[in-house]
Amino acid sequence: MKYKLGIVLCLISGLLFAAPKQPKTPIAAYPKKVEISYYLSIFTAKLTWDLAPEHYSLRLATQPLGKKMLWLSEGRIEKQIVVPERFAEYRNGVETPRNVAQFDWATGLANVGAPDSAQTEPIALGDQDLLSAALQFALQPVQGKKLSLFNGRKRYPDVEFVWQAPRKLKLGEQEIDAVVVTASWDDRQVEYWLAPRWYYVPVRMIFTLGKDGVFDVSANEISIDGKTVLNRPNPNIETRTATKTRE
Repeated sequence: MKYKLGIVLCLISGLLFAAPKQPKTPIAAYPKKVEISYYLSIFTAKLTWDLAPEHYSLRLATQPLGKKMLWLSEGRIEKQIVVPERFAEYRNGVETPRNVAQFDWATGLANVGAPDSAQTEPIALGDQDLLSAALQFALQPVQGKKLSLFNGRKRYPDVEFVWQAPRKLKLGEQEIDAVVVTASWDDRQVEYWLAPRWYYVPVRMIFTLGKDGVFDVSANEISIDGKTVLNRPNPNIETRTATKTRE
């Protein structure tokens, strides 16, 4: 179970690295703070973006099975290009990161892995970590673009996403338009449902992980610059309520 949760959380942190083709969004016009809470039967996860004209801080926090997990991405923004500088993974409140990706753009290299056993990987402008890519595609999406993605442990080269036809999605009392983006590799597939009305934030994600199963994750609360745009009960609560009503 812990292994499966780790895979899902890693994918959640990478959930946002695709967005549909749209006009460029100037960083000055983009929300300064976005908070999204997700629910998956046995745990919740919260994603927070803090943005400034030339700097960003992105964090994903959750507590599966009572264990605190935090992913943090920090970097700068240069003329619509998101340039990650550091991506770190923390566990159980320990100040030293478990894994970290440190980007050195002067040398074109990144140190990736545990602090005492990092390995060196090549980087090119446009490469992202699993959180910073969310911001890059929201600001300047390019359909079909391939890039390398980093988490604290590994580099994933040549990831490409495919845009599907728009669909309707019901979230609580709201029915919204969603753009669906998918990617497949080996026996894995991810499916992201992005909401144009809310700056293309991901409101639903479906992870097909081979023998590890299928995980369907949805947003139950979204706040943009302090304004709550979505607030609904957890999906399983809605299901139980509907069942009791039918009875």
